[in-house]
Amino acid sequence: MKIDFRFDEPHSPQLQLHRSVWTGRTRLYVNDQEVIKEPKRGALDAAQLFIVPMPDGTERHLTLKNRFYDLIPEAQVNGRGLALAPALKSWEYAVACIPMIFLFWGGLIGGGVGVVATMANLSTMRSKRPVALRVGLCLCLTVAAFGLMVLLAGLVHLALAD
Repeated sequence: MKIDFRFDEPHSPQLQLHRSVWTGRTRLYVNDQEVIKEPKRGALDAAQLFIVPMPDGTERHLTLKNRFYDLIPEAQVNGRGLALAPALKSWEYAVACIPMIFLFWGGLIGGGVGVVATMANLSTMRSKRPVALRVGLCLCLTVAAFGLMVLLAGLVHLALAD
């Protein structure tokens, strides 16, 4: 997933955040030059710090923190919040998270399939496609995930049957 943004100040450089939905790896580019992530301050520190050079020679500290319910991280520039992308609406989260119901129907298998399908749905909802197409794709992914859950559960049942 690629997110283009600028700081909320004049003469901000063009920034691009590259994030892998599956691995969580994050890269930041300023005017097409990669900015190296600063080392973590502690073992439990989940924030990622980037020092971004500005055109006037100063630097800005960009801190990114993962949010468990969204693919877009929470961002702060020198301690002030920055919206990287518009928030999804409640109904968009509801549609994207339908596969999480599989956790209750399919236990461990359903939970695993549900999480993967939910991540795919959130990525689809963040795309620039028309609303009807995004909803349709999410529903198709949910139905396909349900079929995969049933297939995997059946295979496990056959493998464990006497």
